[in-house]
Amino acid sequence: MTRSGWSDGEIVGAYISKSVIEDEFRRLKDTSYLSDTPEYHWTDSKIKGHQLICFLALQLMALLQLKLDRGGEHVTIDELAYSLQKWYQVVLLYPDGRVQKTFRRMDGVQERLYREMNL
Repeated sequence: MTRSGWSDGEIVGAYISKSVIEDEFRRLKDTSYLSDTPEYHWTDSKIKGHQLICFLALQLMALLQLKLDRGGEHVTIDELAYSLQKWYQVVLLYPDGRVQKTFRRMDGVQERLYREMNL
């Protein structure tokens, strides 16, 4: 089917998808978020490895966002990134060998992730 045969809804959907992809590429260039610019790598293999890790991180963020959306919780990628950066786990090691793991106080996004990911 050609674009001239698209319905109004298909045209709007394609436009929105284009916007989402452009936003993701903008995020890759944002050094405060997830930078795809390998500032400290000099060899081709290290540059490619760095880019792969950045794209995988972005993909993981999108999958986490999708998981929350399917659970009825809408979170933007930016909200998700901020919450993940501020999510800390405390591990207590006791002299008798016991290990206790606990999370610091969680915000709303972190609580939803904890619940949706069955952590």
